[in-house]
Formats: sequence, C-alpha cells, structure tokens
Amino acid sequence: MSVRHASILSDESLGVYDWFEVKPPRMGPKMLELRLLSLLASGAEGKAELPKVEFEAVDVLSTDEQEWVVSFRGRDVRGALLAAAERLALKTGVSIRWAKVHTWGRQLDDVFGVTPPKGLSQSEFEAILRVS
Repeated sequence: MSVRHASILSDESLGVYDWFEVKPPRMGPKMLELRLLSLLASGAEGKAELPKVEFEAVDVLSTDEQEWVVSFRGRDVRGALLAAAERLALKTGVSIRWAKVHTWGRQLDDVFGVTPPKGLSQSEFEAILRVS
C-alpha cells in the first residue's frame, strides 16, 4: 500500500505510537485487516525484497544536543519509507524519536527526529545517509 501521510512517535515511558494514512487498497476493510494480521503473524517470512531506493536529497535540517532533524526527499517509490528508516537505524545507529511522512503525487518528504549520532559530524552523517 502507498503511504500518503504518517506520524510516528517513540517515547521511553509510553512506547511507540504509529499512525498511517494509506491509499485505499482495492480490497475491503475486513480483507485488509486479515492481510495485515497475516503479515504480522508471518514475521520475517512476510518480508518482500525491496528495490534499491535513491533519494533526490538527504539533509540534516537542524541539530542540537538532544535531537537532529533529518529529511529524505525524492520520488515516491515502493520501500522508500523503510529504506530511510533502515539507513538511520542500521547505518548510523541513531534512535528514531518521531517521524512525519508526506507523499503527494509522485513525491515524498520523510522527516525524522533522531538522537544525535555518536562520533559523526553533520557532513559525515549526511554522507552515510546519502549512500544507498
């Protein structure tokens, strides 16, 4: 499904809250619910191979001691949100505190608030994120 908008919030005491607005699937709400439950139950077996995602721009929008704000912009392609989140968490080791995801037409802008990376300058951090 295509994600139009999403809001994601992680809090140590409250846990994680995720809200997604998706393009309506061709199946009805009950079939969608059953499909999502089936994917959750299958765990790793439900993962599909995703295409390589290249973003037009990856920028650190702001930094301070507690949080950095990072934007991934580009063409809306399958797997883009997952690719951005994986680059942040797996390649740099930061924790995602929140995210705002916007898709319009064929464009996307995924903005994340993350913990500051340890031992990386802003330019080093951006360079790591730009490499797919």
